[in-house]
Amino acid sequence: MVINRILIICIFIAMTFNQLKGEGGNLEDLDYNFKHFNSIIYLTAGYVFFAGSKDFFTNYHRFTGGSKSEFIFFPLAGVGSKFQFWKKIRIGFETEFFLSKMKDAYIQELPGYEEKGHRAISQDFSLKSFPSFVTFDYIPMQQQFRTYVGLGAGAVFSDIIWNELLQSSDPFDKRQGGEHFNEFCVYPSARIHAGLELGFDKYGKDNFVGSFILEVKYTMMFRYISIFSGISEQFEEKPEGINKEYSVLPGYLGIYMGLTFNFNRRSNVH
Repeated sequence: MVINRILIICIFIAMTFNQLKGEGGNLEDLDYNFKHFNSIIYLTAGYVFFAGSKDFFTNYHRFTGGSKSEFIFFPLAGVGSKFQFWKKIRIGFETEFFLSKMKDAYIQELPGYEEKGHRAISQDFSLKSFPSFVTFDYIPMQQQFRTYVGLGAGAVFSDIIWNELLQSSDPFDKRQGGEHFNEFCVYPSARIHAGLELGFDKYGKDNFVGSFILEVKYTMMFRYISIFSGISEQFEEKPEGINKEYSVLPGYLGIYMGLTFNFNRRSNVH
């Protein structure tokens, strides 16, 4: 699956590069559009194109009996800054907010009764993620419309809450609802990305609003959590592996749009 996601990014790079070459003929390397230590700030909004959490959901089904198999994803919002120390290299910092939720409701039958008993269960998971990175961009050409590729290394600041409502026909049922997990923690994270900058002017660094950007990013979050340990004592026989750490939403592929802003525009007139 990771190979497929990387392939999508590579296809995006090839398509944008060929499009630029097709529209402009030979790509023009604009030396005069480069300024040492040029800095930009950018704002982005994005959509989660793909995200998987197979490890989590496989064991969620096994330990709770739930039926849902995916999270609901809300729009991404990000901000960052980049500094161009060299002609083809930018170094920067970026962070974004990523909210995902999962709600589930179902009825379980209680075994071992002459008359069937049941549990009515409602699950509510909330994951707030703040992935933050030091980024490195490679820019093949300095031009009005240009592509770039890069990677990032950093951490994800993670806030996860799991609440369960449970009503049982057995007053002595060991399974009880409540807040089973509430933790804020930091985990390693990494990212690869490819982008296209569409400058509003050939001399884009003269303008405060510099360009429109379109990006594809794959974010990896090495977030392993013993998320089910809070219900480990609520079984007659403790299920195997319930106290183990599981990967919760380990990665996502996002598509982003945004704007760049120049804060040290060139003073010369052309």
